[in-house]
Amino acid sequence: MARRPKRSNKSTQNSGVAVAGPAGPSKQERISTKDSEVNSDVETTPQQKSKRMIIAGGVALAWLLTLSLLALLTSNPVTLNREQIQRADFVISAEVLDEQSGRVSPLREWKRNEKFDELTLANLPKTDCREAERYIIPISLGDDGHFQVTPSKLPGKLPVVYPANDEAIRQLENLLNGEQ
Repeated sequence: MARRPKRSNKSTQNSGVAVAGPAGPSKQERISTKDSEVNSDVETTPQQKSKRMIIAGGVALAWLLTLSLLALLTSNPVTLNREQIQRADFVISAEVLDEQSGRVSPLREWKRNEKFDELTLANLPKTDCREAERYIIPISLGDDGHFQVTPSKLPGKLPVVYPANDEAIRQLENLLNGEQ
């Protein structure tokens, strides 16, 4: 609880605060006294202002680098399309031999443990796969009797393949174990 200044009819000075009359200092006098005390302590030289700007710039740069690193390391995680995997006759891990013709070399079949030699997938060129890369590819027999990447039910029904990295393989194993 703050003490009230002694009231007197005479103007007196108490710790730098003017006390006028029985009601004490006016609100305006109190504010201007506080402002002058604050401003006298905060006066800065051009060198101090420059130093503060450099520190602020360094903090901003560190924050920007941190956000960029987080975006780089955590963006675009692989998420398998559960419905596409379930509808597929087979799910293979394969290396793409020729992205234009759709030739792949299966490394493993995940659903039924089937063995496949080299396959040609009719709609593989419609995917965004690259030669010499490994992918998880859901495949089905098309109406013409040839294998194709199982279309997804995403808009445009584009065929989707997934990079064969550890996270995608873990998701695939979890999906397939949930089916059995």
